[in-house]
Amino acid sequence: MLGFLLGLAWSQPAGGAEPILSWAGAERDPHPCLYVTAKDLARFKATAKNLPELAAQKSFNVGGGLEQAVTAALLTGNPAAEQAVLQGALSALDTLLANIPRTTRDNVGPHAYSQFFGQAVGLADAALAAKSVGAEDRAKLRAKIAQVCYAINDPKYFNPEAAHGSLCPNMFTSAAGYRLTAAALIPSHPLGKKWFDDALAELRQEVEDWVDPQGGMAECPHYAMVILDQWVGAFLIAKNAGAADAGNLFNPRLRKAIEWFGNISTPRDPRSGGFRRLPSYGHTYANERTSMFGVMACLWKDTDPAFAAQLEWMHREHGSFGEPGILSYYPAFMAYRNFFRESGVTPKPPAWGSQYYQETGVQLRNGIGSDRETMLYMIAGRFHSHYFNDSGAIALFGKGRELCDDDDYQRRRAKESREAHSMPDKPATFNEERVMELREFSTAPHLDYASGVRRGWQRQIAFVKDADPLAPNYFVIADTLDAKSAPTIWRLFLAAQQITPTAMGVIMTGRDDVDMDIFFLQPGLAKPQIHTNHISLAVEKSGTVTVVLYPRLRTERPPEVSPLDGGQGVRVVTAAGTDIIYLTPGPRTARPDEGKVSLVKQRGGQTVRVVPGACDIVRNWWTDGDPQLRQIKWKKGPQYPPFPDYEDAVSPNPGNLLLLERGKPAVATDFLLAQGAGKPAQATDVSVGWDDDGLDVTFQCVDSGIVAAFKDNDNIKLWKDDCVYVWLDPGHTHNSDRKYIMIQVSASGAWHDLKNSDPTFNVQGLKADVARTARGWSARLRIPWKGLGEAAPKPGDVWGVNFTRMDQPGKVDLDNMQMSSWAALPYHPGDPTDLLRWGHLVFGGKDDSAVRKAHQAIIDSAYTRERLLK
Repeated sequence: MLGFLLGLAWSQPAGGAEPILSWAGAERDPHPCLYVTAKDLARFKATAKNLPELAAQKSFNVGGGLEQAVTAALLTGNPAAEQAVLQGALSALDTLLANIPRTTRDNVGPHAYSQFFGQAVGLADAALAAKSVGAEDRAKLRAKIAQVCYAINDPKYFNPEAAHGSLCPNMFTSAAGYRLTAAALIPSHPLGKKWFDDALAELRQEVEDWVDPQGGMAECPHYAMVILDQWVGAFLIAKNAGAADAGNLFNPRLRKAIEWFGNISTPRDPRSGGFRRLPSYGHTYANERTSMFGVMACLWKDTDPAFAAQLEWMHREHGSFGEPGILSYYPAFMAYRNFFRESGVTPKPPAWGSQYYQETGVQLRNGIGSDRETMLYMIAGRFHSHYFNDSGAIALFGKGRELCDDDDYQRRRAKESREAHSMPDKPATFNEERVMELREFSTAPHLDYASGVRRGWQRQIAFVKDADPLAPNYFVIADTLDAKSAPTIWRLFLAAQQITPTAMGVIMTGRDDVDMDIFFLQPGLAKPQIHTNHISLAVEKSGTVTVVLYPRLRTERPPEVSPLDGGQGVRVVTAAGTDIIYLTPGPRTARPDEGKVSLVKQRGGQTVRVVPGACDIVRNWWTDGDPQLRQIKWKKGPQYPPFPDYEDAVSPNPGNLLLLERGKPAVATDFLLAQGAGKPAQATDVSVGWDDDGLDVTFQCVDSGIVAAFKDNDNIKLWKDDCVYVWLDPGHTHNSDRKYIMIQVSASGAWHDLKNSDPTFNVQGLKADVARTARGWSARLRIPWKGLGEAAPKPGDVWGVNFTRMDQPGKVDLDNMQMSSWAALPYHPGDPTDLLRWGHLVFGGKDDSAVRKAHQAIIDSAYTRERLLK
C-alpha cells in the first residue's frame, strides 16, 4: 500500500489535471502485445517441448522462475501460472511506482530500478492476456500502468532536456524505452498514442545519432549493449504495435551496430570458457558475453537469412549465452528471452575483418574463423562515454591468445596502472576529454594500416598479415610526439607470465602457449623498464618511437629483426621469409608512391609489394565540433564539461602564485568557476599575510542574497550556506592522496575544519570573524601555525594553497549555486580536493635569494623531465 500511495503522489499529470486511470475501450487492447503476440504464441506452442509439464504444474514463483511462470501462463493457460503473473505484476508495479520518484525528485538514474520495470511490464502483459484474470484485477493493472506512464512522462523525469540531465546515454535510452513499453500496454488510453509516438521518435533519433556510419556505438561495449538491448526490445514492441517501417527494427544502423559487437568480440578465450566475449575496453566487465546475437538472429531470419546465419554463428561462439550481458539488469525482453533463444538457423562464419569505426575505434583483424586469429583494437573517436582516459590505447590478441590487455571494469588494477594505458602519458594524453581522432585507414590482403592523432601525439599501426593464421601476423607501431608532448612515459600493458629483457626490447612469456617478441627500433632510446603487468619507456624528447609486436607460438623461434634508416623501417626475417616494412610520420622521399607506410614481403621466391598511398578517412557524417573532443551526438541534451589541456592546467600551476611579504598582504582575485565555465556571478577577493605565529586570510564577498542558516561548528552541511574555504598543502606535495588541511567558514560565522580527511581535527586557536559589508559580507581568519600542527614556515618555503567559495543565490538551490575558486577546478562541478590544481604560497622575508629560488623552482617544476619521469 505504501508503494501505491507513493506512486500515486508522484504520478499526477502536469498542470494539476486529474490522471485518467480508467477509460473506455481498454478491454479491447490486445495482449500479449510487447515481445510476442497472440499470433506468435501459436507458433511457439507448436515447437515447445515441455508444455504438458507446465500445464500440470500447481505453483509458480515469479521471484525465482519468472520465465517459467510467463511461459506457462501464455502457452498453457495454467490458472496457477496466470494468478502468479497477476500477483507478481501488481506487486512489481507498486515497487516500480515507489522507485520512480527517486529519479524525478533525487536524480537517480532510471537504470537503478530497471529490474523492477522489466518484471512489471513483462508480467503485466502476460496477466492481461490471461483468461482467468477478472475485470476488476485487469482494471487495477491498467490503472497502475497508467500511473507509471504519467510518472515517466513528467517533464522532470529523465530526458535530454531535463535540468538535472546525465552524461550516460544509456540512461536516456532506458527512460525512453520505459515510456514506449508502458504506453504500448495501454494503447487505448487517451494519451497512449502520444506517449508511445514521442518515445519512439526519441529512440529512432538515438539510433541515428549514436551509431557511427560503420556501426560503432556511443558507449563502451558493456553500456552500448545496455542501449542496444533496449533499442531492439522497443522496436520489436513498435513493430508488434503496427508502427511504420516495422517499428525501426530492421534499421540498417542496428545491423551495423551488432556487426560492430561481433567484429570487436575477442577470439575464443581460455579465460572465458573457451568462448568469445566482449572486449573489456573502458567500463566493460571481464569475461562478459552476450545473448544479443541470438536474439537478433531470431528477429532477422525471415528478413535476411544469410545475416541471421552469421549472427547465429557468433551467438554460439559466445557460448549461447542467456543474457545480454553481466552485472546489469536488462529490462527489455525480461521474462520473454526463452522465446528468442533458438533461431533454427544454420550458423555460418562471417567474413568480418579489419575495419575502422569513425567515432569509436579501429579493429585490425585476421582469421576470424580460426582458433589462431590475430587482432588489435585501438580505442578512438568522440564516442567515449564510460571509458577511462584511454583513447588511443590498444589491446591485442595474437594467434588466438590475449597478449596486450586494457583495464576492465571489474578486476581493478593496482593504482599505478589504473591511471595508465597502452599509450604515451601526459602531456598529450593529460586531458581525459581529448580523444584520438582517426585519420587514415587502409586494408589489403597483406597489409592493413591505420593512424590517428591526439593533440601532439600521432599513432600509426601497420598490420602485416597472412592468409595462414599460423604464418607471421604481427604489428609495427610508430608513436610520434611533438615538442609539447615530450618528455613522457610510453607504456604497453601485457597479459604475461613473465617479461624478460633482450638487446632490443623484451620477450613476453604469455599466459598460454603464445609469446610475443617486442623490439624497439630507434637508436638511443632508453631501456624499457619492466613492471609486473607492463613495460614502460622514458621518452626524453620529441620524435618517433617505433616498436614491433611479434606474436608467435612458444615452439617457434623469435624473428631476426634489424632496424633500417634509423628506425624508420625494419627488416623481419623468419622461417617463412623476409619482410621489409617502413612506417614514418611523413613520406620517406619526394616520390609519392613510397608514402608513409610500405611493405615488401618475400615468400617462396615471390615478392609482394604493398604501398597503401593516400587513405584519409572522409569525415562526412558528423562534421561539426572538435573531432578530438569527447562528445554525445545530439541536438538538445547535456554535453561533457570542458577540461583543461596540459598547458592550461599544468601541475604545479605557476600562474597561481602568491608571494607573501611580511607586512604586505598578497591579493588573490579573479575567481573562476570550474575550468572553462567562466566567471562567477558575484566576485570574491582574498588577501593573505603571515608572521611568525600564523596566517591571516581575509575574504571579501560580493553577495546580494546571503544565506547563513547553520550556526554550529563542524557541521558538514555548512556548504548549504554562503561560505568560503581555505585549502592548505603544507608539504607542497600536489599529490593525489587527498592529504590537506581545510578550513571552511559560513556567512553565519560557523566554521568547519579537517586535516587529512579527519573530521575530528580542530585548528586550536583558530579565529573566524564574519561581518556584513555594504556589498555583501567578509570573513577574516587567523590561523595559528601551532594550531595546524605545522612548524612555522621559513622564507623561501612553499605551501600548496587554494581558496574557494560556495555562493547560494539567496536560498539553497542545488541547480543555481556556484562554486568558484582562485586556482580553477578541473571540471564542473569541480573537486576542490584535487591538489594537482592548487596554486602556491611562497613565504617571503629578508632572504630574497631563497624566495627567488623557490619561485623559479615552481616555474621549472611546472614541466620538467625529472618530475614527469620520476
